Amino acid sequence: MKHARPEESVNSCVAGATTCKSCQVGQISVGATTCVDCPAGSASGTGSSSCSTCSAGSFSTQGSQSCTLCAAGSFSTAANSSSCSTCKAGKAQGTPGSVGCIDCTPGRYTSDPGSSYCALCPPGSYSADNSSAACVICSPGSYQPQAGQTSCIPSPLGFFVSLEGATQPVACGVGTYASSQSLSVCRYLQRAQNCCCSTGCCMLGSDCNSGSSQPNTKATTCNPCQAGKFAASQRQAVCESARAGTFVPVNGSSGFTPCPLGTYQDKQGQTGCLNCTAGWANAELASPSCSALHPSSRR
Repeated sequence: MKHARPEESVNSCVAGATTCKSCQVGQISVGATTCVDCPAGSASGTGSSSCSTCSAGSFSTQGSQSCTLCAAGSFSTAANSSSCSTCKAGKAQGTPGSVGCIDCTPGRYTSDPGSSYCALCPPGSYSADNSSAACVICSPGSYQPQAGQTSCIPSPLGFFVSLEGATQPVACGVGTYASSQSLSVCRYLQRAQNCCCSTGCCMLGSDCNSGSSQPNTKATTCNPCQAGKFAASQRQAVCESARAGTFVPVNGSSGFTPCPLGTYQDKQGQTGCLNCTAGWANAELASPSCSALHPSSRR
């Protein structure tokens, strides 16, 4: 019976035996009498004379028949590895047998080690950097309606955002305004400062000159008062009607004119006065009516 030379033997022979037995999978023979396990990081099949080194991206434990690919979310950078390393938070790997992890790109994150993918930052948050383990919540005065974004949006003129993590801005309500971006609250009209109608921030008469008004939020112009009405001060939301006994003859007026002697006006919001009829008169300006000179007279 012909036997292999000791350096080529893949079997273990006991002294005096007539046959040799094959070493088990994951083992190799040392000399002609002993089988030993392949060390971690290598493997062998049945009857192998040497252990095969596991390549980068795979691993094995002692006495393994084959090398195992690193699972998704893990990696090994070198050959002959006995284990795989887990991807850190902010990194991920979705392909088994990988030699490294991939950074989460801006707009994405992963908070758990060993992740196979990076998730999109949800609306109301963002991530501006690579390898983010968490998203940044939008602060008051800003918002973000979409997922996977790298920044938040400042609240625009005429709007505000009071809460963290907002997905939409809120329009300033009646009697308030926002003359700059990134505001968390709207200001009350009576506190208006430097708010120009031409820039779109005229809010309920804010910075409307006398003789004009603006009743709407987010307006871009101020409206001249129509004849019969007036605005005596700046920043008025509405024009006032001329009261009985007075009149406003032209558009854009900042005041009213009292009816002169001998005239009257019994209605509000008028553009002129009426003459007292024969036998009727008044002795005061701004009269809403005329008085009879004697009982038999008619106005």
